[in-house]
Amino acid sequence: RGERPVGFVTLVPAPGSRPGWHHDLSRRTPDAPPGVMELLDVTVIERVRDEGAGWLHFGLTPLVGLEAEAALNGGGSAWASWCLRQLAAHGEAVYPSRGQAAYKRKWGAVDEVPELFAYEGRYRLGSAVRLLQVTRAI
Repeated sequence: RGERPVGFVTLVPAPGSRPGWHHDLSRRTPDAPPGVMELLDVTVIERVRDEGAGWLHFGLTPLVGLEAEAALNGGGSAWASWCLRQLAAHGEAVYPSRGQAAYKRKWGAVDEVPELFAYEGRYRLGSAVRLLQVTRAI
């Protein structure tokens, strides 16, 4: 608005088997006009494409896909599974993950990589609290 920014997007390099850029952080002011984030993302997508980057990664969306848990190597915990199902079912109350995932998907994602949840030893209440802290839900 005028000379005052109303939104931003930051990108960081994304090395690895799918090198390009990672859509790190985006925010808008509460009074930003509708569509400001879409305009920013279109600009980012065009610039990344024009620069020849192979990939634009929209990154992790905490608490999405937890209901599709996969026990690796026969591992698993009934307590951890219950906690993850609760986060999947009710996590929106503490973190707007479904809306963020829907926003990211509308850009026509080529690939969605499942997230894995792992822990060492017994799963404890403190582990659930730390998981929420990592996702900034609390």
